[in-house]
Order: sequence, then structure tokens, then C-alpha cells
Amino acid sequence: LLRLSAIETDPSEKRDLLYEYGRLLHTHLGQAAKAVTILRGVVEQLDPDFEPALDELIEACTKCGDDVTLAVALERVLLRERDDERRVELAQRLADLCEYKLGDRDRAIGALQVWVRAASAELEPQRRLIALLAASGRHQERLEQLDTLAERTNSDAERVSAIVSAAELAFEQLRDADGAWSRLLPLTNRGEQ
Repeated sequence: LLRLSAIETDPSEKRDLLYEYGRLLHTHLGQAAKAVTILRGVVEQLDPDFEPALDELIEACTKCGDDVTLAVALERVLLRERDDERRVELAQRLADLCEYKLGDRDRAIGALQVWVRAASAELEPQRRLIALLAASGRHQERLEQLDTLAERTNSDAERVSAIVSAAELAFEQLRDADGAWSRLLPLTNRGEQ
């Protein structure tokens, strides 16, 4: 298959041959790391949207522990996925991978933002996003997420905490005393602390 792909001139035929070779390496020969190299080439050089190669690449990366390439593959799949439930699964997996294994804060933030948009009722991704935005010094985005969390949470304690944090952020980092006061005023009118 590899020899045939080297002489094949039709890009889709070459893609198919290399995909089959990568799949064979992974599923039948137990050579996941070699399969990753072949499949990544298919996706990067021949067809970035070839779903079978992306799926096989994700499985091979998972099997051999190639987290860097796995993140790339998950990002590609996430970009083309339209189903919100599937987007949540992919974004969560990508966020976990980038935040906890790769230590890539910016990519984790991107994945969490997708997760928040796809599952607006879930608060876990929003809480994680707020923490990463704080660590990155992305104050305006963090402020927006704190405001949204304060609106969405069912917990009075979490709502108050988000409002107070947003007010402090607005005042201390963004130099917006009016914004800080406008967040705190409703709490003082209701006697909350």
C-alpha cells in the first residue's frame, strides 16, 4: 500500500491508500505510533476533512499516547462537528487534554469556550474557563463569564461570589468603578453579603 501510494497521482486514491495503510498498521499490526505518522500525513497533506482518517488518527493517538497529535485531531473534528452533544464530548475531551496533560492554557480556553457555547446549561466548563482566564490575565473575557455565571447558577452563594468577583475585577483590573458598583448595588439593596 505504501509503495502504491508513492506512485499514485490521483490525490483521493493516494489518500485512500495511505488511510488503509495507516488503519492496517493500527488495527492489525499493533503499530499505533507508525499509524499516527501516516494518518497525520493524510489529514495534513491530502484531505483535512477525511473523517475516517481523523477517527482512526484519534484512536491510534489514544492507543500510543501521542497527546500532541491527539489534540490536533480533536481540534479538526471539533471544527467540522455541528451536533451540540458531540461538540460537548469533543470539547470536554480536548479541554481536559490541553489543560491537564499538555499544559496548554490557550488551547484549553478555546475548547472550554466551545463547550460553554454548546452546553450553556452546564456550569462546570464555565467555572473552569473562569479560572483559566484569570490565570491568563484575560480580564474582560473573565468578567463576561463571571456575569454569565451569576445569571445561570441556581446557588445563591455561587451567584453572590460571582457578582463580588466580577465587581472586584471590574474595579481593580479594568478600572471601571461604575461597572463594579452596578454589580454590587443590587446585592446591597437586597441585604446580601
